[in-house]
Amino acid sequence: MNYTVNYYISKGAVKSKLLISIGFFGIIFRMTYIGNVYPDRYTRIKSEDYNQICKRLDEYTTKNGRKRRFPDTCPFYVYDNDNLLIYYDDEVSVRSKVRYAKEHGLAGVSVWDVSQDDMTGICGEGRFPLLQHIINECSTP
Repeated sequence: MNYTVNYYISKGAVKSKLLISIGFFGIIFRMTYIGNVYPDRYTRIKSEDYNQICKRLDEYTTKNGRKRRFPDTCPFYVYDNDNLLIYYDDEVSVRSKVRYAKEHGLAGVSVWDVSQDDMTGICGEGRFPLLQHIINECSTP
């Protein structure tokens, strides 16, 4: 994110007009095999709304999937038996993006589609948890 913001600024973008975009969905990739070779390559198979990602992660937790995180970026989840890799935003990454926009004097954040958040509360954090994390982070000085 920092690289991209700095790149746009170096090309003449006005910092106070830049937005960090946040998607309330996950992107799912599957390991691609060619013969018996195990390449370091994934193919995008689909995207899912945040509430669908929650359901999937609950299922995978019982099957011993592994959740990991890169510093300052979205978490990702690996489920070895399905050879799936899932990238998505959660509370930590959403708050981090809002904080980044505030600390760097950017215009703010934008959300792709609020309806992709957990509208029913099945993730266990109440209704619209990602949107609530954005509101809470924006409310702090």
